[in-house]
Amino acid sequence: RATASPLWTCAGGTDASTRIPVLGCSDVPGDGTFVWRVTAVFHSWTATSGESSSVTVDTTPPTGSITAPVSGAAVMGAVTVTSDSADAGSGVASAQFQSSPAGAGTWSNLGAADTASPYGVTWDTTTFGDGLYDLRVITSDKVGNSFTSATIANVRVDNTAPSGSTTAPAANAFLNGANVAVSASSADAGSGVSSAQFQTSPH
Repeated sequence: RATASPLWTCAGGTDASTRIPVLGCSDVPGDGTFVWRVTAVFHSWTATSGESSSVTVDTTPPTGSITAPVSGAAVMGAVTVTSDSADAGSGVASAQFQSSPAGAGTWSNLGAADTASPYGVTWDTTTFGDGLYDLRVITSDKVGNSFTSATIANVRVDNTAPSGSTTAPAANAFLNGANVAVSASSADAGSGVSSAQFQTSPH
């Protein structure tokens, strides 16, 4: 019976070849926590055992998706990858984070599986070449059900510094006036240039 219910729902029988009592529980009403007892009947004699310890029935896969980084993000250095892995039955056993070159479908584990909430892993992007990567998480529960998340696509690893140099004015130039044009040839082949901050200092 379910621990919150007073009803005993399983019907038993006897194996015809061994004469050993067997328990048939096809009528257990879905996932939940149950206790068991056995009632033996022989002619007019009946005996009922005590209740068993609680047993959790969990046939429902867990859930889980990558919560950071988001698709299309640009990252560098040590990046925290997180998920919202959850399981309402037996509970989450682990969250295994994985990466693949974008679109390749060749998945590799990002470190060991995380076994404690909140679920996350540190992704050392310095050990990966610059480029686009896909991420996913495989959440497993304590009875062996698992769920593979949707892919977080095209996360760009960019550990290469941009380039840039002042193109105007030229070195040793003489300047006057209120509006002097200053320009640079800033460039970045990875995530792209975010900004170019011009500065001055006394020589």
